[in-house]
Amino acid sequence: MYRKLFRTALVCLCVALATISCRKEESTLSTFLINGSKSYYFEPDETIKVYYTQKRIARVEVVSQPEGWDISVQNGYLAVHAPQSGGAQSGTIEVKGTSVADIVTKRTFDVTIATATDLSEEGTANCYIAPSEGRYAFDGTRIGDNTFDFATAKLLWAAPADVVNSIQTRDGHISFSTKGEGNAVIAIYNNKGAILWSWHIWAADFDAEATAQTFADGTIVMSRNLGATAEATDDDQTAWASCGTYYQWGRKDPFVGSKNYLSTVNQSMYNAEGAWVGIKTRATTSSIGTTAYATQNPTIFICGTESNDYDWYYGSNKELWSATTKTINDPCPAGWRVGAATTFDIKQDQLVGDYQRGWEVAIDASTNTLFAAAGRRSFVDGAFTNVDKTGYLPVGFYWSASTEGDTAIALEFSPTEIGTKAIYRANACPVRCVKE
Repeated sequence: MYRKLFRTALVCLCVALATISCRKEESTLSTFLINGSKSYYFEPDETIKVYYTQKRIARVEVVSQPEGWDISVQNGYLAVHAPQSGGAQSGTIEVKGTSVADIVTKRTFDVTIATATDLSEEGTANCYIAPSEGRYAFDGTRIGDNTFDFATAKLLWAAPADVVNSIQTRDGHISFSTKGEGNAVIAIYNNKGAILWSWHIWAADFDAEATAQTFADGTIVMSRNLGATAEATDDDQTAWASCGTYYQWGRKDPFVGSKNYLSTVNQSMYNAEGAWVGIKTRATTSSIGTTAYATQNPTIFICGTESNDYDWYYGSNKELWSATTKTINDPCPAGWRVGAATTFDIKQDQLVGDYQRGWEVAIDASTNTLFAAAGRRSFVDGAFTNVDKTGYLPVGFYWSASTEGDTAIALEFSPTEIGTKAIYRANACPVRCVKE
């Protein structure tokens, strides 16, 4: 009798263990995830498809939603509709997926009604200024005469992290939100995952038109460097913030500055997932030293070689930037471009005071401007140089669009002198944009 009871108990135990094992296996195999961003932005009365991934899910249900919002569950996505008027302007949507084994997984995402300011309304450019925290958009289908049919748009990098976030696309426009000040690059991709084009987003509390200055030759010049989040250079922090981003001559995409003023360590960059993004280097060749390669690889610094006259572009191309008209590769915002060398031909008698983190320059009888000693990224390896505190003060380099032979002209200065000079085009230097 006891043996029979033991056998019965053993069978029951095995069945129970098998059931637990099946439930555990089911839990492992079932998946329910909301794809993409966890924050979505809507125009009033707009519907957006929010896609989800499911595996061995029997039911998908909406648990809660903001007042006035309508959500319908479709095969593989949620059709989320924002109210035209009334209702909540923002809130959280909670959704649950129930597996075939009756295991529940809950997911949430945020929704907000926010009309984006179209930064490309006044004209397309490779750089857009986002002057305050908010929601912005630009036309991702064209730049100048170039047109694009893109599949996706993604944040390539942001510095600091999350300064540009929540990227969405609709009707060919790319929208995004900003948080704080800094720089970012948004890229568009084809359906094979290759970059078609990319745009620099300059998030800064800055009115370029209102703060512009008129130089001695009559040219209207921005009061700060492209990509800078400050103008003053009275201490190391604002000196660092005033350096801005760095550009190889003729390229449209920015490279970040250093981590701190006079540091040779790169400022950290992060993608949309919060993962660190690094700058890589490649020596120029006939296949690498092209505008097509540079466009598809915005984070690769193309090093110059002696056989190519230390130019990143293989061969020579003097038309990438122009001192008279704006080119397709010009890195400045709409209405601005890289200036001619004559604008930055500053003389010794224009210098004001002592050399402290750069020079203060008198541009007319009543106005001074500041040029921070920001160094450069070397044409040899892309590393920061002329910024070392040990033994000497830092040096400044600012690109012009003018060329001289196989070199290009830059404003160059040190604690003892200032003037324009021809340097190798594979150098990456700051840019001070001028009015078109």
